[in-house]
Amino acid sequence: MSSLFRNVSSFWSNLVARFPTGTSLVLMVFGVGVSGIGAYLLRFDFSIQEVIERPVWRLLIPALVIKTLVFHWMNLFHGWGRYASLADAFAILQATMVSGVLITLFLFIAFRFEGVPRSVWCWM
Repeated sequence: MSSLFRNVSSFWSNLVARFPTGTSLVLMVFGVGVSGIGAYLLRFDFSIQEVIERPVWRLLIPALVIKTLVFHWMNLFHGWGRYASLADAFAILQATMVSGVLITLFLFIAFRFEGVPRSVWCWM
């Protein structure tokens, strides 16, 4: 078990060292995707049929694009190799708030909030 943990840890360290921006991007996209689908599941009492029938992608794809652009614009994909400071945490909070406002504006302009439950778009 210990050797498995060391191998996984070594693989992760090498991956982050070789591709820091790509690793940060993949983790951010994974986090946004999981939280978006999780919000739909939570809203509809974990009924997978309800989530399949709802247009999840209509909200998730713009959220991924907007969050990726805002995080890139605020240079949050660089310099996460070893240490993160309190200033980085505030930058993440600021980027999350800006992207949340932009996603809300997008949902209002594109869909007038029709077909998107409040409890789902508030996760942004």
